[in-house]
Amino acid sequence: MGTRSHISVEFPDKTYKTIYCHWDGYPSHNGVVLHNHYGDFERAKSLVEMGDMSFLDITLEKSTFYHRDRQEDLNVTAHTNWDELQDFLDGNYHYVFDYEKKLWLCDAGEGYETIPDAVKTDEE
Repeated sequence: MGTRSHISVEFPDKTYKTIYCHWDGYPSHNGVVLHNHYGDFERAKSLVEMGDMSFLDITLEKSTFYHRDRQEDLNVTAHTNWDELQDFLDGNYHYVFDYEKKLWLCDAGEGYETIPDAVKTDEE
């Protein structure tokens, strides 16, 4: 069974786009990969524009996406505001790229924290 997660990116107009990731959603994998390899808005935006995915890797080319790699429908969910985004979520973990702060945040069920803090909590 996969460790499910959702990956969202905040846009300058305070809207969000979200994708689903099936495998390795815990902070010590997806969190670290997002923080270390998708740490700016353009990379984060490029990631979510690829749609739902099976596995997140250090590059888009190495990652596995349902649309590109399995010819499934492209699925990117748009949210008009933060509350709508929160109502949508399920799964074990949620990652959101904060446009103003220019960093990834993680919610592992106890509120949002930075990736380094989430990894510490995940490893305890």
